Amino acid sequence: MSTAKKRWLIAAAVFIAMAIVFGAAYLFSEKAAEGQTPEYSPAPTPTAAASEAAAPEVPIDFSYWQGLNPDVYGWITIPNTRIDYPILHSETDNAYYLEHNLDGSAGLPGCIYSENYNHTDFADPVTILYGHNMKETAAQTMFRDLHKFESAEFFEANREILIYQPNRILHYKVFSVYNNSDEHLMYTFDFSTEEGMQAFLEQCEKPRDMNAKVDADQEVSVSDKLLVLSTCTNVDTERLLVVAVLDKVEE
Repeated sequence: MSTAKKRWLIAAAVFIAMAIVFGAAYLFSEKAAEGQTPEYSPAPTPTAAASEAAAPEVPIDFSYWQGLNPDVYGWITIPNTRIDYPILHSETDNAYYLEHNLDGSAGLPGCIYSENYNHTDFADPVTILYGHNMKETAAQTMFRDLHKFESAEFFEANREILIYQPNRILHYKVFSVYNNSDEHLMYTFDFSTEEGMQAFLEQCEKPRDMNAKVDADQEVSVSDKLLVLSTCTNVDTERLLVVAVLDKVEE
């Protein structure tokens, strides 16, 4: 092959290569101008573990406790107290866990429990938990340590109540502590209405108890979810109420 012919073939090959490159660039720019996305390999689909937020670490083995008693639906812990117990609920007998223990045996100390006026998801406007005020010498003091909140120093330094349920943690903040009559709150206030909630909040903010502890700076509205802890006092016709507002839910 002559030298001139070789040069011609090389020039032709270079021309064809350049035409291919410029043609591809033109098509790419045309698609971009039309608002079309050039075809790329799809990005890897994120796994379920990566796309979902990690569930909170609940330190309660609910499978164990519910194996002992299926009426266990939650757990209450109050830092700097001995209150660290399962929460139970009987659909048929509101007084059952007042006088029955976790294993079903009759007698004291009973259990921490809610009545069937409440659901077990803490979604009601007001959820009330009850527990005995056991003697200091009892192995399980139940709600006795709620009386610690009657100390101004303790009240100021300890506001958190933790409610554990499977796969979530509810954080409540105490804002009112006072002695009330032994009236049943569910009968006294209609918590399904704004008027009923407002009347209860007014009682919490300005209780008749002269020794009440109230955080006047804590904003609480009729749309908030409240938790009330109720236990006995030294007066048969009174109850100590510790009232808290739902502050945060981890789930």
